[in-house]
Amino acid sequence: MPKDSRLYANITHDFFESPKIMVLSDRAKLGLLEMILWSCRMQTDGVIDHRVASAKHLLDVCQELLENDPETPSLMQLENGDFLIHDFTEHQTTRAEIEAIREKRRAAGRAGGLAKSRSHAAKSSKRLASATASAKHGAKQTASKPVAKGVAKSSKKKNKKGGGEQAENTANVASATAPSAPTSLDELAAAHAASQPNPRRCPEHQHLAPGTVPNCGQCAEARRAHDERQQTAKADERKQRRQAINNCNLCDENGWVKGTNPARRCDHKPETAPKTRPEAPQNGKHDPRGQSTPEKETNP
Repeated sequence: MPKDSRLYANITHDFFESPKIMVLSDRAKLGLLEMILWSCRMQTDGVIDHRVASAKHLLDVCQELLENDPETPSLMQLENGDFLIHDFTEHQTTRAEIEAIREKRRAAGRAGGLAKSRSHAAKSSKRLASATASAKHGAKQTASKPVAKGVAKSSKKKNKKGGGEQAENTANVASATAPSAPTSLDELAAAHAASQPNPRRCPEHQHLAPGTVPNCGQCAEARRAHDERQQTAKADERKQRRQAINNCNLCDENGWVKGTNPARRCDHKPETAPKTRPEAPQNGKHDPRGQSTPEKETNP
């Protein structure tokens, strides 16, 4: 069952047996209980605003609570007209105590979160170190592959001569038992991330796993600087593209080569521009070699 987080008021079992409560009317008893509960919920430490008291309870009820005991009445009126419940802070939880409990719980939650983050970071660092070592070992094995090819070639030559079966089996066993490069995409990504700095993080939090990076002002500055660099680079690229289009006579204002069907993007290089087809002469037939042949005259 989940823990109830609501606030409660402390009411003793002999509340109604008190001499100054016994003399009250039922309306005054209910009014006092409502004031106690309202103050606990609003965390006013027993202070009841006179406007709230007059709105929720009749003034005669408040007057009855002010006079139910000559020395310690249930209500006392302050100079500004508000009311104060007698001995409220001695029996109920005060606002300062509630805030202290909440701050203690928040501190415990932060400590637990930091401990969990450190645990995740340690596990991630261990996985990254293992992936890096595996990637390095795989690179060494890849560098030694030419030797294995030589062994395979010699074994094939011996097989052709009729006695290389044992050499071939030896080469197969060596290749099967040799450590292989990382076969998991996670290992490859981890190895690559370990070797590449993250421009969106500070030097201290470079190789922490995603989701384990704590709130860091230096990381925030690195992210902002990286985003600004990306935006500046994109703006420069757009400016250069527009300048190239404006300086090019081969394409239109949108960067498409003029006179092409289907349309083709222009690379602004005259040597790669499409060659126009020679127009056929009006009098004569078109020769595939690019020459025109005159039409034969017909005798009348």
